[in-house]
Amino acid sequence: MNLGAKASAIAPERSRRRYRKAIRQHLKISIYNKQGQKILAKAVGQAATVRDHPADLVNVSIEELVKERYELPAFSTLDRLVPHIRTVINNRLFKKVARSLSVTEISYLDSLLIDDPDSDSVTLNEVKQLPKKLH
Repeated sequence: MNLGAKASAIAPERSRRRYRKAIRQHLKISIYNKQGQKILAKAVGQAATVRDHPADLVNVSIEELVKERYELPAFSTLDRLVPHIRTVINNRLFKKVARSLSVTEISYLDSLLIDDPDSDSVTLNEVKQLPKKLH
C-alpha cells in the first residue's frame, strides 16, 4: 500500500477515546465506577455467604457487572476486591456464630484443640479424619 512511516495501525489516543465512548454508547454499557463497585460488592457479599472459593466469587462479580451492563475492570481489581469482601463476610459470620455459643460450647470447642495422648476425649484431628472405607 506504500503508506509510509507516518501511517500507523494504532489510532491516536484522542481517536481511541472517541471510539471507546461510541462503543459504550452503542452497546449501552456504563464505565466501571463507584456505582459499579457498589453493585459488585453487594453481589459478591451475598454470594460469599454461601460460596467460599475466590474463583466462584470472581465469576459472580463478572456475571453481575455484565448483567448490569458495566464495563469490566482489570482482573487485578477483581482479584483485590473479592478476597477483601470475602474476608469481611466471613468475619461477620464467625462473629455471629461466636456470639451464639454458650460458655460450655466454647469450652468444648477449645478442648478439641488440645491433643492429649492420655485422654479419651476426641480431638480436632480425629474429627477431621475422613471416614474409613467399608469393605
